[in-house]
Amino acid sequence: MSTNLIEDISDSNELSPANRAPVLESWHYPVPDELTGLMKAHNPSREEVPCAFFRRKYVLERVVGSALLVPGSLLIVVGWVLVKLTSRGPGFYRQTRVGIGGKKFQLIKLRTMRVDAEASGVAWSSGKDDPRKTRIGNFLRKLHLDELPQLWNVACGHMSLVGPRPERPEITIFLEQLIPGYHLRHNVKPGVTGLSQVNIEPDTNVNITRRKQILDLRYIGRANHILDLRIMAATLLRMFGLKGQKVMEMMHLAERIEIEDLEKVDYEFEVKESQLWSPGKPLPPSQNIKPR
Repeated sequence: MSTNLIEDISDSNELSPANRAPVLESWHYPVPDELTGLMKAHNPSREEVPCAFFRRKYVLERVVGSALLVPGSLLIVVGWVLVKLTSRGPGFYRQTRVGIGGKKFQLIKLRTMRVDAEASGVAWSSGKDDPRKTRIGNFLRKLHLDELPQLWNVACGHMSLVGPRPERPEITIFLEQLIPGYHLRHNVKPGVTGLSQVNIEPDTNVNITRRKQILDLRYIGRANHILDLRIMAATLLRMFGLKGQKVMEMMHLAERIEIEDLEKVDYEFEVKESQLWSPGKPLPPSQNIKPR
């Protein structure tokens, strides 16, 4: 059963005051008892005022995001020119994503795929060898340079520098039915990078998303400025070509996921990857979907 948390707003990058996501005074969506263990919310000050840290974080990140846009603009322009010169279509790619409080916003990236990449319908990436990626798009993704325009989203207040990955509304609707507590990611702003993004490969099936759900809840439960700095440093090191595992060890960010954690998010242990749900496939029979 869908939690139906997605709320429409203007498609413009500029949100009117009436449509802005509210400043949270407490957790926006209650955390079910069975998932509180994943969040590891052990900091006493955050237990008393759960969102005090995030209020400070959002103000700081808008300032930092705006400042980073200045030196980042040169790389963004170079990337835009390379995309335009090497493939047909626009240099930037705009796509609706779900943000804090279930509200939609327009995410901006450098285009890395062919303009007809979704001619047959919504689809997740099929990994490193996705045939829809352009040659320059593959290079931009490898160094995470395609994400740089999202600094504009951070400056506008749609996103954080660090947080859960923002998902598309049409995919979110299904993931809410398949993953317990999936909507809890919308208690905070989505991030350009995050704990789950630096630990786990891009989503290609729902089991990968279930693993990311565990790390996203861990991040929400124990977020602090030091953790954010380590995640951003790991992302920056990857942009300079360092291998992921080495970076995780350097930044002490490698996360272990236990079997009992996977069971809490309905992980499908005995199902082949090719048979797992991904966009474009019908949902499993409704009797197999637990109400959330």
